[in-house]
Amino acid sequence: GNVDVRIKEKDIYAVLLSRTEPFFLTSDFELLKIHEFTAYSNIPVISNFRVSEKLSPSKIYKDEDIIEAFKIIDAAKITDIELAKKLSEIDLKNGGDVVLIFSGVNYPVVFGRGNESKKMIYLSLVWERINNFNTGFQKTEYIDLRFTNEAYIGSKENTGLI
Repeated sequence: GNVDVRIKEKDIYAVLLSRTEPFFLTSDFELLKIHEFTAYSNIPVISNFRVSEKLSPSKIYKDEDIIEAFKIIDAAKITDIELAKKLSEIDLKNGGDVVLIFSGVNYPVVFGRGNESKKMIYLSLVWERINNFNTGFQKTEYIDLRFTNEAYIGSKENTGLI
């Protein structure tokens, strides 16, 4: 007889760093075991999320923190694909203000919570300005996007408003 086999590829959205072990997290919020020697790149890490239940492979894990992280990933992909590729970590600060880490950037972005799309557009514009005026922003220590319609650039010398 014939065998009908259907394979559905899972879309890996992020790596979830739990206290015990890391998991891949699919676009459907499914946890997948990361096997030894698995290589992955351009996938952001989600860290310091509030754990509401025991994590295990094949489980669907969709809570407020993870939804927030997914909104940030989606906003980055829609706003600026290069920005999305550089997003390396979403630190959820156990319910506090979200901090983003980008590869190739030596300072954090204090992102806060909510208004993900708007903040990502601001970040893209701020980085465009920083890249155009690179010399003036070499001492940047952080970018803060928690305030409505404003982006603060903190530096060793002073804090500037853009």
